[in-house]
Amino acid sequence: MPVKRTAFFLLAIVLFIYGLIAARNFLYPMAFGFVPAYLVYTPASWFEIKGIPHIPANLIAILETLALMSGFITAAYHIITPLTINFFMKYDPVPGSGINDYAEAIRILINLVHS
Repeated sequence: MPVKRTAFFLLAIVLFIYGLIAARNFLYPMAFGFVPAYLVYTPASWFEIKGIPHIPANLIAILETLALMSGFITAAYHIITPLTINFFMKYDPVPGSGINDYAEAIRILINLVHS
């Protein structure tokens, strides 16, 4: 009896994993929809508690979330870009490939933008 139950349990796990793999084209968009909705829910409900109507509260929360996300992406870009340029300036992966010329061109453009 315990062997039959264990076999059934293992079969259920395998079928569940197969079902997730088969449904990934459906589940990925769902996950990318649930994450922003979850992030916006708390600020939107706080705005509603403060007396702002439902639709404007959601709009404010969405705009606030987009502003924060774009700020994080911009900050990450400004932190990561100099690191990658310095890496390519020091270590040319393929000698003579011109990657150092590319990195130098990016460095010149960044200096022009910041000056």
